[in-house]
Amino acid sequence: ARFPRRPKREEATAPPVHLGLAMQHVRVYCFLFLILYVRGIERVSFDRFESILPGWLEEFHVGPGAADYGFEKRDKAATFYGVTDVVYALYTVNQTALVENADEFIAKINSFQEPRTGKFRRSHWEPSIFWEHAAAYGVSALKLAGGKPRYALAFIHEQNSKEKLQRFLDECLWWPIWPGSHQIAGIPAAAIAAGITPYPAYFHDWVELVNQRLDHETGFWSTEYDIAMCEHCAQYLFCLG
Repeated sequence: ARFPRRPKREEATAPPVHLGLAMQHVRVYCFLFLILYVRGIERVSFDRFESILPGWLEEFHVGPGAADYGFEKRDKAATFYGVTDVVYALYTVNQTALVENADEFIAKINSFQEPRTGKFRRSHWEPSIFWEHAAAYGVSALKLAGGKPRYALAFIHEQNSKEKLQRFLDECLWWPIWPGSHQIAGIPAAAIAAGITPYPAYFHDWVELVNQRLDHETGFWSTEYDIAMCEHCAQYLFCLG
């Protein structure tokens, strides 16, 4: 089977956490910024974050290139999430380093892309995160840096009908709330970032099919067994209007 068996309720445990502490902080600040921006708050001080960001980045700088960042301090070479995390951090606080070294960041991110599938290889990745998360994360980071994927995103075009989209959603792992939402919402997020539509009604159908699983009592999207996803599905539904 492509996906592991859904454990019984008593067997289910929280997904393992395997993040560098500093990068956790970077993601939290980035997410906070997006929330505040969407809510229309005009003035937020990021002075402290900007003051400590260079030191954090230096701890994860693993090579001679401007885009050579690892995901953990022990990494010996640039990794997919190491590079993309830094792109998001620099973009959030409008650091000129991203603009000045955009070509290097774009080339480094694209060096992780697979020519045949268009997916991104994760040199060092959290076991709980699906490849769909890396797809959305990589395409979006490229867009922020002013670039595009080097190869065609074949995985998006594999969902070129409502029947195929339905089959994909049926096969997704819905029971783990956080990583499950990465898998379910990752492909439409990558499609939005890339400006690609697998077929004309794709986004309409995705919203319709996902909302068929909405639990109106809890607000979660679910299967008949477990609640499934909240954060990422809600974000993408917001983006899709």
